[in-house]
Amino acid sequence: MVVRYTTPVEQGAKLNMELGVHALLFFSREAMRTASLRLDMGDAVPSGAKRDNLIYIFNTGWASFAFTTLLVAAAYIFGIPHLLASAEWATLSASLNIHLVVGLNLAGCMFEALAEPLFMATQCYFPVNKLRVDSEAFSLVIKTLVSSGLVMAGYPALLSIALSQAIYSGSLFAFFYVWYFRTGFKENPGVLPKVHKNTFIPTRVKAVFSQLYLESVMRLVLTEGEKILLSNVAVLSSQGVYEVVSNLGSVVTRLLFKFLEEVSLVIWSKLFAAGTVVQAERLLKLLLRVLIMIGYIFMCWGPAYSQTLLYVLYGAKWVVEAESLMSLYWVYVGLMGVNGVLEAFYRAAAKEADLQLLWRMQTAFSLTFVVVSLLLSHLGAGVHGIVLSSAFVMSLRIAFCLRFAARTLPSFAPATCLPSTPITLFAFTSFVLTKASQLLLHPTPDVITLKTSLVHVAFGAVLGIIFLALIYIKEKHVLRELKTILGR
Repeated sequence: MVVRYTTPVEQGAKLNMELGVHALLFFSREAMRTASLRLDMGDAVPSGAKRDNLIYIFNTGWASFAFTTLLVAAAYIFGIPHLLASAEWATLSASLNIHLVVGLNLAGCMFEALAEPLFMATQCYFPVNKLRVDSEAFSLVIKTLVSSGLVMAGYPALLSIALSQAIYSGSLFAFFYVWYFRTGFKENPGVLPKVHKNTFIPTRVKAVFSQLYLESVMRLVLTEGEKILLSNVAVLSSQGVYEVVSNLGSVVTRLLFKFLEEVSLVIWSKLFAAGTVVQAERLLKLLLRVLIMIGYIFMCWGPAYSQTLLYVLYGAKWVVEAESLMSLYWVYVGLMGVNGVLEAFYRAAAKEADLQLLWRMQTAFSLTFVVVSLLLSHLGAGVHGIVLSSAFVMSLRIAFCLRFAARTLPSFAPATCLPSTPITLFAFTSFVLTKASQLLLHPTPDVITLKTSLVHVAFGAVLGIIFLALIYIKEKHVLRELKTILGR
């Protein structure tokens, strides 16, 4: 909803703000959170030792708060001049108080830092941190309502989003402290920091912190490298377009592919533990065949309907800006589905040496992504180059996992995972036909009408129904067998 009322430049600025907040909080707390888990709060721990550990966990949380405070001060003092040195941010500042926007985002960081002692304690105390789930769900609803309401009411988008972020973080802070004062812990030494038994943070926590900090920095680069690179090679408007397109694509990966990946990981882990390698191989072949057919839908129907999807969701201005990138992104989405399941198989079947190799290869793939993206950007590809490099690297990851599968499963051959030829031919024929329909009915965004959109969608739907019928006829045995395996 908010996207419809914002411009690509505002979306790009929002991406920069969110990336900055995420990086700041990740640097200041992730390693300490992991280190604090070494303080055992299980049921087998005596009450006195558990109370001691709780004090040290609170102290670790307050150390994270102090680190966050230093980073927030540095971000405000040095970050704003850095932003305003950019022509685009300077233009934005003519109609918007950038100091206030940055200040609200950093205020949100401080609220979350104040909640960190309780967050760490509940993380260590409860096997399943239901408090975290409830607090984040409640706060997210509040954030969505506030940002949507303010933007729709005509307030500046960046200011509305920054205020809603501060309210989100403040809500998390309030949720944890209300819980603490109403319920709290059985062994409650008080949440404020204190030196206990001549120790503020135990040696077993401090000893691993530097290593965990380096690992957390590497994880941040691997998970957010795409956005970090984007913020350095593209203008704000292009960043905003990429943000909107990638968010749409991520909805698909979260709702569909992530579920299949998690379920298959569990099943493969059980099959390999039981030594039933033949069934594990069969499941891999079935899943890959099904995911390739799902990928055909994204790759062959997605480009022709990106225009309509953007128009319905976000309006005509986003069609002009994002259609070509969205069309290309569907190819990447199809590859993500195949790769997710292959990497789940890898993790389930891998020995320790294989997992170490996977970590090294992921680092190499990340570096490859950066190099290819920079090269394509230098050639003038812009954000399209980032999608192309993402698809290229995803293909390399798929090839790496297929090679592992062929080595692990002696009778596995990637060619056996491909759908039947008629299905492949019809999918790519549909790509040509749906694209022709789009060019005929909607040569430019300004001629889109309800009538032409319905005709265009109906034509694609008919082709889709035929495609699904063809899958049922040619691959019925595959679908039935897969349903049987997943239903066990």
